[in-house]
Amino acid sequence: MLEARRRAYMKAIGVVQFTPLNAIGGAGVSPILLPEQVYPALVDVPCVEDAAPQEAFQQTPSDAQVQQSQTVPPQLEVQPDSNQSRSNQSRSNQAGPDTSIATQAVTPKVSFSDAALQHDGPPPTPDIKITPLDETAPIASAQKVQAEVLRFALTMVEVPGKLLVLADLGDADAMGCSAMEYHLLQAVLKSISIEAEPSQHLFRWPLINNKRLAQGKAEAAEGLQGFLMSKLEVLQAPSLLLIGEFASGFMPEQDAQTLMDFAGYKAHCFRIPSLQNMLNDWQYKPQAWATLAGVKQCLSSH
Repeated sequence: MLEARRRAYMKAIGVVQFTPLNAIGGAGVSPILLPEQVYPALVDVPCVEDAAPQEAFQQTPSDAQVQQSQTVPPQLEVQPDSNQSRSNQSRSNQAGPDTSIATQAVTPKVSFSDAALQHDGPPPTPDIKITPLDETAPIASAQKVQAEVLRFALTMVEVPGKLLVLADLGDADAMGCSAMEYHLLQAVLKSISIEAEPSQHLFRWPLINNKRLAQGKAEAAEGLQGFLMSKLEVLQAPSLLLIGEFASGFMPEQDAQTLMDFAGYKAHCFRIPSLQNMLNDWQYKPQAWATLAGVKQCLSSH
């Protein structure tokens, strides 16, 4: 079916047609239509002999008689008798107008030459009214969704029965801590009397690389909470040390420490500045040390 006719049919039956502006992740590649699949095939116009108007061209009886007289050879013409012609004339006056001579309808035939059928491009599309797609709304919504997408990566330190540490990494695409981040993270753990290595697994956001899904700050906080629910249930850790803005995105903004409920499992959450902030500005370290003192006290009480 022609593409133009298909759209008209879909609109007539009430099916909403959608044309993506950008490539959709995981979707197949749309086929490229040939010109004959979009435009109607160029065919000869049928003869209009049957559809010609009845009043096209008519010849009067006098004209027919003239043509008939011209087609008869002179040697075959028969001169009628004067008495017979008078009798025929009187008979015709009594019977009415002469209907023996039939009118001839000449119907023109329309044909197109090869030169008339030659075009520089494909033939024009059929006259089908197609409602254009509204392009402004999808563009605005796509830009809005893309503006809300966050990307970050968190490294973890797991101490079963005691503590779970989440720390922001400076690079969202990093495979782990940099050398400077690793040394500072080890110093933070030693300050609370913990000796452990970062886990090989990272928590990355977004979980699915699809720009058309809302994956902003609120969605990232909900996703991290769901991840921590399963982690804390396995580790049975009563405390959480959250290093950085993304690691502590689900906590109240003004609280450095709070008790939070993870689907029935309660844990003490402590927030300190990110490793990058403490590396770039030493003034963040006293703020972190004040919170780490509360973490050490909480760990000693359990």
